[in-house]
Amino acid sequence: MTPSPPHAGPPRFGSLGRPTAVSLVLAAMLLAALTARADPPGGQPPGSVDAAPPVAADSGPPVRSVAQDQDHPTKKNVLYLNSYQPGYKWSDEIFDGIREVLANQTGHIVDLQVEYMDSKKYSDPVLRQALFDLYKYKFRDTSFSVVLVSDNYAFEFAAQYAAELFPGVPVVFCGVNDLRPDMLPDRADITGVEERFDLTGTLDLALALHPGKKRLIVIGDRSVTGIAIANQVRDQLPAYRDRLEWEFWDSYQLGEILGLIERVPADALIFFIPFYQAIGDRFYSAEEVVAEIGRHSDAPIYTCWDFLVGAGTVGGRVIPGREHGRLAASMALRILDGEKASDIPRVAPIGELFLFDYNGLERFHILESALPMGSEILNKPYYFFRIDPQIFWIIVVAMALLAATLVFLVINISRRRTVEEKIRAQLSFLTLLLDNIPQLVFWKDRDQRYQGANKAFAAFFGLTDPAQVVGKTNPEVLPGWWDHAGMAEEADREVMRSETPRRSMRLAFTRGDGDPAWLELNKVPLRDRKGQVVGTLSTAEDVTDKERLEARLRQSQKMEAVGTLAGGLAHDFNNILTTIINSTEMALLDLAGDSRAAADLRRVLSASRRGGGIVRQILTFSRPSRENFREADIALPIMEATGLVAATLPGNIRLETDIQVVSAVCRADPNQIHQVVMNLCANAYQALRGAGGTGGVIRVVLCKTRLSAEEGLPLDLPEGRYLRLTVADDGPGIAPEIIDNIFDPFFTTRKDDGGTGLGLAVVQGIARNHNGRVSVSSAPGKGASFTVHLPCAGAGDKTCEIDDPAAVRGTERVLFVEDDASLLETVPRVLCNLGYRVAAEPGADEALKALDKACREGKSGEAFDVVVTDFDMPGKNGFDLARTLSGLAPSLPVVVVSGRFRDVRGADRPPNVREILLKPYDGAALHAAIRRALGEGDGESCRTSWS
Repeated sequence: MTPSPPHAGPPRFGSLGRPTAVSLVLAAMLLAALTARADPPGGQPPGSVDAAPPVAADSGPPVRSVAQDQDHPTKKNVLYLNSYQPGYKWSDEIFDGIREVLANQTGHIVDLQVEYMDSKKYSDPVLRQALFDLYKYKFRDTSFSVVLVSDNYAFEFAAQYAAELFPGVPVVFCGVNDLRPDMLPDRADITGVEERFDLTGTLDLALALHPGKKRLIVIGDRSVTGIAIANQVRDQLPAYRDRLEWEFWDSYQLGEILGLIERVPADALIFFIPFYQAIGDRFYSAEEVVAEIGRHSDAPIYTCWDFLVGAGTVGGRVIPGREHGRLAASMALRILDGEKASDIPRVAPIGELFLFDYNGLERFHILESALPMGSEILNKPYYFFRIDPQIFWIIVVAMALLAATLVFLVINISRRRTVEEKIRAQLSFLTLLLDNIPQLVFWKDRDQRYQGANKAFAAFFGLTDPAQVVGKTNPEVLPGWWDHAGMAEEADREVMRSETPRRSMRLAFTRGDGDPAWLELNKVPLRDRKGQVVGTLSTAEDVTDKERLEARLRQSQKMEAVGTLAGGLAHDFNNILTTIINSTEMALLDLAGDSRAAADLRRVLSASRRGGGIVRQILTFSRPSRENFREADIALPIMEATGLVAATLPGNIRLETDIQVVSAVCRADPNQIHQVVMNLCANAYQALRGAGGTGGVIRVVLCKTRLSAEEGLPLDLPEGRYLRLTVADDGPGIAPEIIDNIFDPFFTTRKDDGGTGLGLAVVQGIARNHNGRVSVSSAPGKGASFTVHLPCAGAGDKTCEIDDPAAVRGTERVLFVEDDASLLETVPRVLCNLGYRVAAEPGADEALKALDKACREGKSGEAFDVVVTDFDMPGKNGFDLARTLSGLAPSLPVVVVSGRFRDVRGADRPPNVREILLKPYDGAALHAAIRRALGEGDGESCRTSWS
């Protein structure tokens, strides 16, 4: 028997301070004696073993690369699919054997690609398909000369997918258990090493060492490899039918196994098949599993795998994984040298080594003399007393003298060590404190060279270690941030000159990952023990989120102010425009269509309608309406808008559309989405038109995305699913000094070109009204990209359809109520021209009196068919009048006209108000609203009429 190499080596002399002459002489004597007795005859130290067993005889002749004599070795790509994960000793030994053979050959330059499939931990069948998809994409442009696979999971994967993943590439396998003909794919270019273990030799030895054992418990699992090994065990057990009863435990968790193992009868043996166990969120390796079973079991545990010996098993006739790797790599080299895989026979070496654990032998009182010749023993202690007595006493005397010397050294340095420990503890605490505060902390000397920094500083600027900055200046540490760091450095000099702190300095920087950020710096003078200023200490806080919130607050206040102004002007201005529009239409009826006066009036009418459009745009971004909101597919208005834009673009500007969603449904007003696309495309067109006349490309993209909480924070949006509309151009981009102002109302760079500055402001108002946001990214010379995020909607919202105005003339009786004198004069004339019979009243009280008077005159039924009333009137408003009418004439429909929709929307709408018409309006819009109120449209309409 050859015991394992001893763990204890020759004594080592540490650095104990300045050595004395006596200690040096004794050390030399000791080393000389050990050297003289270390190597016995034959040149091999006692107790040594070979690093690896010899290569099996049936592995073929020694492999020699046919290309090794060439001046330029060829490079070969070799892929190794490992069934398991790094750290699993069996597959690690196979990998060591493969690397050993490939590293020692000189014929080729081998590029070895390793893929771990981790099947011990994750063996769901779905993952196999996922691995196939991964490798198919990963190696789509890579070709391999040979594919090596180890153990059953990788072998079955290769058998199923190798023909598609690596067509025509030979496959060499190893570590495969229970290999049957039906497991081999229908291809000739596969060979390898089967994993066969000598269960018979192990059981014969176990029964000889433990007479009286009559039961065998085989412990394994139901993994691919576990089932294959269990099949091999079953094939070898029939020879023991008259000597043993056996049972398989392959479906139990570790806790169940430990419960059962404590009740195993005294006449039982255990054979352990390597497997992993997952308990909770922890994976137990095969060594940990067998060690835990060994602690709870009184029955001896045997195995046939070398890496399990010493982990809780007694031992057995084992197979080494390293040898399997060597054989497989040798076959791969023969293929690389030009030999066909079909000409290389498969081999199945059976391990010849008997390996035992000394602790297991001691536990079960097994004598070493009972073991087979040539057995190896792990963990065997090294007996110190076996050394020659002369050497022993030399060592004792030397150790005594060294101990005495050590006592004197300890006395001399103990005080120094105590002081060093205190200083080290203080520095450790200070470092821990600095590295765990969120603020950036850094300090410099008088020459502006960094003396230190904390981890927050390094993380902010993308440095791997704070120690990188020590001894360097700002241009060396922050070369890309010099414009900003220069201002901070000037502040450092001012602090040293004035010896007074500077606080709350806010500067713009760029993070190491490229994102813009704001830092608020505080700087104080750094003094030595004498009070002299020797540098500066700086702290900085990342106030980016605070700066963004302040910017959003300023923008919100600005928009609120504009909205308040717009709402105040809208009513009176709309009354004026309505009067102009209707008066102009009446005047046109009295003139010849081809007269110069008629042309002038048509221009007046067109200008008035454009004025109404401007008012509506102001109201859109300040107080937008949601009256037409419904669950709608916004891809349709987007495609409609892009079609209109494409038809009007010049030849040097191209529009590209990419609609990436099948159903782009959200809660929206399609008309407003149409307006967003038109405004953004118009903005892009203006940028490209001014790009030196060269034109460019406008790209419109619609897709779905999901924003995390962190991604939604800069946009002030919650986490969730969104539709993302992007309109980008490759024009000159937006100047950095104006990018923060482009969404401001009336801000424009095209004052000489008729720009109103409302286009982007309207887009922002519509996006916010849809519970979404619009953002912009741009750089000079790199174009601009506007992105609108709109939240995806659920099902169940009512869809409101838009009706076309009725094409019939009116004959009904209309009660028109309006406090504006000009409208009270013009609108009834327009209605009369449309065929209606109109009674006009200047207020709610007068309208009620007119209704009462008409009823007292004995008219049958109700006096009027419909009431058209202004909302903003002194005394009773339009809704108050409608409520009064609902008591007097419940079936009388009411049309309410208003120039401020938010006030109408916020009020309690009576049920008899069938339509709300926004000012300014023309005769056609008023006629359509009356027809719908009378029930000739879609009945109970759910939309607001616009002129």
